[in-house]
Amino acid sequence: MNPESLEQTPARNTFSRRKAAIAASLCGVALTAVVSLAPSAVSASSPDPVETWKPVLGLIATSQGQLDHLPSYLVSGEQAFESVDFSTTHALGSTNGTKLWAALSPDGRLCVIVDMNDSVQLAGLSCSTPEEFATAGLGIQVADRSKAVQAYLLPDGYVNSSHPELIPVGTNVVVADPYAGQANKLTLSPGQNSAPASAPITLLAFPAPEAF
Repeated sequence: MNPESLEQTPARNTFSRRKAAIAASLCGVALTAVVSLAPSAVSASSPDPVETWKPVLGLIATSQGQLDHLPSYLVSGEQAFESVDFSTTHALGSTNGTKLWAALSPDGRLCVIVDMNDSVQLAGLSCSTPEEFATAGLGIQVADRSKAVQAYLLPDGYVNSSHPELIPVGTNVVVADPYAGQANKLTLSPGQNSAPASAPITLLAFPAPEAF
């Protein structure tokens, strides 16, 4: 099978891209090709995706600043993310040199993007529908043999929820120790004074990177 023709279209995916290196997906499949989500058709009558997401993630409706733009290698060239509307990217925060962004896909899904910021250009993408995001947030884990990051994009009102396994690192985003290997899914309740958040959400559990 030609690796350049690979496509995956589950509701939630993680894609890591690296030249001649290891990439891991949420499905636990190792990929060494540039992989993109096949966009769904959006009709002219579809609601504005920014307005759809604004009640649960206000950041997505704000104006872009200089730091909100992705690295050039993710915008154009062989490793560009085809499933991202680059006019909607917004910086979330960073951890140990890894940077994170939120963005919308052309078909209106919410995506979280991870750039490992190393010399070999390792990045990941995971996308979600509004229904999935409201109940599970949006998780992503990107790893190779020497480095890993596990992060969760959360709806407004949840990032300040206290949980010993999660560390806030920026706007609406928390990270966990990827090498701990969660035995159970994590459940978060909305924080105080969080109007958009109304019910607990259960975050996806990831295996430790060694299991990939």
